[in-house]
Amino acid sequence: LYISLHFGNQLLKEKIFNELLNISNQLHKEHLHSRFKRQLYNTIVPIVHIFEGKYHEAIDKLDQIRGYRSSPFTLNEYRLFYARAALLHLLFHPKPLKQEIYELAKFYLTDISINGISNKHQADLSRAFLLAREGNIELAKELILQGYFQLEKRNKGNFMTRLWYFYDMFIYGKTQELLGNRPEASKGYQACIAANPHTDLAKRARLAIEKLK
Repeated sequence: LYISLHFGNQLLKEKIFNELLNISNQLHKEHLHSRFKRQLYNTIVPIVHIFEGKYHEAIDKLDQIRGYRSSPFTLNEYRLFYARAALLHLLFHPKPLKQEIYELAKFYLTDISINGISNKHQADLSRAFLLAREGNIELAKELILQGYFQLEKRNKGNFMTRLWYFYDMFIYGKTQELLGNRPEASKGYQACIAANPHTDLAKRARLAIEKLK
């Protein structure tokens, strides 16, 4: 699945979203007798959960696969998955996010933002949200502009940027909202919907746009 996603067509649309759901359901029905099937299941499921809006469940699954040597994720990909799920849990889940999960997500984002190469722009956007939320406005403004510029530059050719563009633009919108920039916030939410209208974040983006009017 991971290889086919890298070279597939019509990314971020209904076809790929439904494919993820179907494969996840099929693996679950097969009882997962082998270690390989368990690992594959636990690799696919957190991605599906993030798309669906099950952010707490995504964190639980990501904890389970953290030590898998055979995981198709790179270390930084895993860290970004974990941080995304944590930030969205923070935003939308009724139960408070555990402090240790928040601190781990913050550490992942800071490390990739400062030391990363291919994933830096994605970490910058999520880190800017945390900084804005914590009141570090100037650094948040710097990172959101830096991350957005690189995001748009890479979106036309980099698979992982395209796959997660819906999330990054939602976070861009949420961060700009925290910074008081309503036009840019609306722009981010609209881009989230256009990138993948079938996700939980697209639904939330539609509501956010209505509140901004």
